[in-house]
Amino acid sequence: MSDEMSAKVDNSRIVSRLVPSLSHMAALKIAAPLFLSVGMESLETVFAKLQQGNPRAPGENSEDDISLKSNRAKEHLLFIPGHLREHVLNAVKGLHNELLNCRKEHSYIGADKCSLHLRPDGTIDRRKIAQELVADMSLDIRKRFHIACTYHFTSQISTLWAEMQASGHTENFDTAGFHFKVSDYVRERIFEKAL
Repeated sequence: MSDEMSAKVDNSRIVSRLVPSLSHMAALKIAAPLFLSVGMESLETVFAKLQQGNPRAPGENSEDDISLKSNRAKEHLLFIPGHLREHVLNAVKGLHNELLNCRKEHSYIGADKCSLHLRPDGTIDRRKIAQELVADMSLDIRKRFHIACTYHFTSQISTLWAEMQASGHTENFDTAGFHFKVSDYVRERIFEKAL
């Protein structure tokens, strides 16, 4: 009987979420604004100089420290205790990689359209970004529809589909994924009307 019971349990749906450590969340709390205000390149340059033992005070001009971003990065990094700087820099690198991946996934929209929403574990909340993009009326309706289909926003799919039908934008979808998603949606609507 226990074999029969264990056969009925479907473990494929059990998901255990990563719970970040307190130190990781603290590093992200510092890393996110640092990354957004200074940028990855300036941080890496200044971090390397600090590791080499070159901690000039922020604002001291030299041939190497021309940019305002470098001075800002130095100011922020000098504020962080030395033994924690590398941990914060690794968190910034993770954010940078996440942002690059997100922009690559949504490259057809434009990099300036993707705002940054972070989860506590340092990953980008793509669903929240997608919700903003679907609601952005300045984006082409077909792109918004594509995003709604990708993220399975059913209420937005039906609204956008109706708008697209009214304006005649339901022809010539670019990808096979569109055909699959649209045909599924249309098939569901036809089935609902038949009932």
